[in-house]
Amino acid sequence: MSPSPDPTTRESLEFLRAVCRLPQRQGEAVLAAGLAGPPRADGRRRLFDARRLLELADATELGDDEVWAACPRGVFIGRIARHRSFHIDAPLPEQVAAVCGPWYVPLLAHLWIAAQGSPPRPFPFIATVGNFVVFGGEITGQHYLEGLPRTTNMHGHRTIWHLTEPGPWYDALEGRRLTLGPGYPWKIWGAPVSAPFDRTGLVDEEVLNAVAARAARRRGRPRPPAPPASRRPTAEHPPAQSA
Repeated sequence: MSPSPDPTTRESLEFLRAVCRLPQRQGEAVLAAGLAGPPRADGRRRLFDARRLLELADATELGDDEVWAACPRGVFIGRIARHRSFHIDAPLPEQVAAVCGPWYVPLLAHLWIAAQGSPPRPFPFIATVGNFVVFGGEITGQHYLEGLPRTTNMHGHRTIWHLTEPGPWYDALEGRRLTLGPGYPWKIWGAPVSAPFDRTGLVDEEVLNAVAARAARRRGRPRPPAPPASRRPTAEHPPAQSA
């Protein structure tokens, strides 16, 4: 399947779903981040660059051995949702601001990164949009955001990573595609601390807000009328006779 000349938003999303196996939400993030080029207005439609879409389809997938060869100590993978407003053509400081956080990273994950070499030895960091590797850096430190509202599944501080430019290891990953599948907003490659936590503790806040909104809508809907109770025939109420 190849995209039509100057595909519309709908056609581009369908292409990303059929060829790159991206659900609509990830496809929308790919388009918003500029991976399919800047949209061109055509009346009320937005048209995208078919050549850029084909380049995404041709991006080779990263095997486990390739990731380990590039990052033998592991790598922090930030999965960038659309609400973070990351764009590949933005100036570098804006890209860093979009990917550095805030992330909900439990203490055990911080300890793992520190044990693997966070300062004085930086720890690799990459950001992905729709599993495409779009940014690389190295974690040299962190600070924490306080005062954010706590939820039932997020009780710690939010982490902001201090990032510098990546080392030569990033050349093997840039522009490639991981096959992470659906999951958490971040992952530490090879670390046991990425899985044992409660799922809800690692869900992106955008997902939590959407779930809460759906629940609120359901609570506000009037209940449908109950069906009439069936009544067993008795001598006082014999069954109706068919004509």
